[in-house]
Amino acid sequence: MLSTARALLLALALVALAACGGADDGGGAGGGDGADGGETAGGDAATVTLVDFDIEAPASVPSGTSLTVVNEGGVAHTFTAQEGADFDTGTMEPGAESEVTVEGSGTVSYVCTLHPEQMQGSFEVTEG
Repeated sequence: MLSTARALLLALALVALAACGGADDGGGAGGGDGADGGETAGGDAATVTLVDFDIEAPASVPSGTSLTVVNEGGVAHTFTAQEGADFDTGTMEPGAESEVTVEGSGTVSYVCTLHPEQMQGSFEVTEG
């Protein structure tokens, strides 16, 4: 009976750990790969979603793309360029939307200045 209780407790602990999401790889939650919610731009517009402590951004966008930044999370966030561009949405409360435009070409690194350890990444800007 005791071993059954231990096995059940272990199984519950593993489920709880899996639900937490595991370790962050430092590439920014969402990874900026366009595979988990950020739309890879095929034209002049794309969406960046801020949710919980994740930034879902496209992997690449053409120069001149307008990025609609939407905070779908429960806390305030920013979407701020660190290198390769010059944009900053400022503090966005839950439910807020903002728009930034990216120009030029190359790698753009970004961060949420309120949660820089959890929310950072990069995307490529290609010649339009």
